[in-house]
Amino acid sequence: MAIIIVAAVGLTVQNTAASEPSEHRVNLSNTKTIRITADKLIAEIDAAEVTFFGNVKVQQPGTVITANRLKIVYDAVAVENKGKSPKADAIRKIIASGRVKIVFDDMVAEGDLAEYTIKSDVFILTGKPSRVTRDGDLITGSKFTLQRSEGTLTVEGGGGDRVRAILSPD
Repeated sequence: MAIIIVAAVGLTVQNTAASEPSEHRVNLSNTKTIRITADKLIAEIDAAEVTFFGNVKVQQPGTVITANRLKIVYDAVAVENKGKSPKADAIRKIIASGRVKIVFDDMVAEGDLAEYTIKSDVFILTGKPSRVTRDGDLITGSKFTLQRSEGTLTVEGGGGDRVRAILSPD
């Protein structure tokens, strides 16, 4: 699960188009580059939010996140200077919703909502059921809470559903 957070923390908004003249293209050769594609993007400058809608796909080497919607919430102070785009270190929260799937190497996390709060370093995955698979192991539950700074993962059941784990011994 810690790897999911690493993928979420790096999210930044970068627009690129193959038809642009070369002097306007974004350098995509950097291994930290994040590519986000979607059907629609709405930037709410005063609210310090950028939301991607429809068939959202976030790609970084080794990581792919898909969802119906992805919202990046910036610190309001970061948007005071409206002439500049906020940088990655100004991100306060990242929220993915609607058929969320996060793939990192051999790990897959799926749920209805994934939320990462930068300041508290907490990642929450919810849905009925949410699931995380890795190396043949499977854990399902209604809510996964990873407190990265404390190194704790809590999985909760809900609505009559219990936490379930299938572990494959090696």
